[in-house]
Amino acid sequence: MKSKRDTLSKRERVLRTLNLQPVDRVATHDYIHNPRVLSLYSEPADMHRTVRETLDLWRPMDPISSNGGTAEDGFELDAPQGWTDWITRYPFEDLPGLKEYILRDTDRIRARAAAFDPGKERNERRRQLLGHIQSVGDDTVMMELDHTPLRDCLWRAGIELFSYLLYDEPDTIHEWLKVYLAHQLQIIDAVADRELAPVVLIANEIASSDAPLLNPEFLRSALFPDVGQLIDVWHRHGIKVILEIQGNSRELIPPFIECGADGFYAIEAIAGMDIVELKNRYPRCVWACGVDGANLMTFGTPQQVEAEVLRQIQCTDALRTGGLFIGSSSEINPPIEPEIFKTMIDVARSVRNEDFSVG
Repeated sequence: MKSKRDTLSKRERVLRTLNLQPVDRVATHDYIHNPRVLSLYSEPADMHRTVRETLDLWRPMDPISSNGGTAEDGFELDAPQGWTDWITRYPFEDLPGLKEYILRDTDRIRARAAAFDPGKERNERRRQLLGHIQSVGDDTVMMELDHTPLRDCLWRAGIELFSYLLYDEPDTIHEWLKVYLAHQLQIIDAVADRELAPVVLIANEIASSDAPLLNPEFLRSALFPDVGQLIDVWHRHGIKVILEIQGNSRELIPPFIECGADGFYAIEAIAGMDIVELKNRYPRCVWACGVDGANLMTFGTPQQVEAEVLRQIQCTDALRTGGLFIGSSSEINPPIEPEIFKTMIDVARSVRNEDFSVG
């Protein structure tokens, strides 16, 4: 579906952006956890209508429960701010407890892999995606979500105990990651569907604002090979792969490119990452969501947000080169004023490629 001023449909614009081709305007993408933003575009607040009105590329929202709860494997969760889950209690307290948990979890994953039904998994995922697509009601492009095994295992173990166990018993950690990856590849092969979702985001929160959380030797053995296998299987299904690089992940970019990554997401100015510099340095990559969500969008003015969006579009030549999605570097969380989000979207959609023609 095209607006009156658009030359391209949303899907055409997203695909051209992913393929580093000229676009009529830059594509937009974000992750909205702000009820006031939703109410700005629809009353009562409606996520799907807001997506239809503002975004070219979207991924469904993860369910967040402000009441917390206990997950299936014993983790207790809470969401005190209403937009992100926090682990408040682990099912282990020390290294022996973590090792016991990992051994149990490894066995559980093996059992799930042995009983895996590709057809059932494919049908369920297709049902979910079609439900979202029909609820949005236009050709807003869906983006799948995946995770690196290291990200998920590190999140569940906690960085401190994970690091100690990695030092004491590296084989336990590596076997956990190996089994996790094997089952993950099963799932991808079953659910990947380019027509429903032509791009996937691989979540990968493994860096602080200063540097990656783990040493380079371990990343070379346990992160990059796994990422390469994930990318290979998504690519076999014709799906582009965008890697999340929150924090200061600058040193991870070249090896991720060698793994086959098509682009990168969540470019955080607060960690010294500038999407303009990076897109110009790596012009064969797609770059998504580099408008500072931590400081600029939370504390800045609409005029400052407008200036930043214009800088990103103009200084990367994105209208002629594609490869840029305008969006916040974090998420549209409750502290962000609706006017700020609207400014970002309106400016991105207003800058036109006057020389654009389909051909």
